[in-house]
Amino acid sequence: MGRLAVLVFVGVTMVDALTRPGFDPVRHWISHQSLGERGWLGTAALAVTGVLLAFAAARESGWPRRFVGLVAFALLGAAAFPIDPGLGWPPGVPAARTWVGSIHDGFGLLLVVGLIGTCVTIARRTRRFALPVATAAVVVLAFVGCGVLAALDFSGTWPEAPSGLLERVALYPGVAFVGLSARS
Repeated sequence: MGRLAVLVFVGVTMVDALTRPGFDPVRHWISHQSLGERGWLGTAALAVTGVLLAFAAARESGWPRRFVGLVAFALLGAAAFPIDPGLGWPPGVPAARTWVGSIHDGFGLLLVVGLIGTCVTIARRTRRFALPVATAAVVVLAFVGCGVLAALDFSGTWPEAPSGLLERVALYPGVAFVGLSARS
């Protein structure tokens, strides 16, 4: 299930991002794909990945089970509570701040915690530290960087900053590590 989750998450979100008219994967976040005309596809990618990783978590034990489960829960929550419009997506829709979007943002933080926790606990289980620690570092640094770039974009300091690219740099390797490392 973990490998299929990686394929769904990376494959569907990347193909959708590259073929959606007006969507810029360098600027727009993966969650923005849940908005607009083909929003159902972005929502489905998050939800299906979450379900597949929930099955993968069920085959785990101890702390890895908890953290893979947290990743699954966060993805399902992010699918259920869509991101607010912003960073120019969807086109013609003004940026907004709603309680639903705030909940989505909270699930995003849980996702990052789950990815990092999975990396650390699987490193402890396997006694192989290089890849999990490097993946956790990439997740943290790229996610913080994408938050900074998004703030610069929203403030007008750096319009069209590449925050979507950094979000993908954070989430694609993190989800890939979880999906490929989980016992499934």
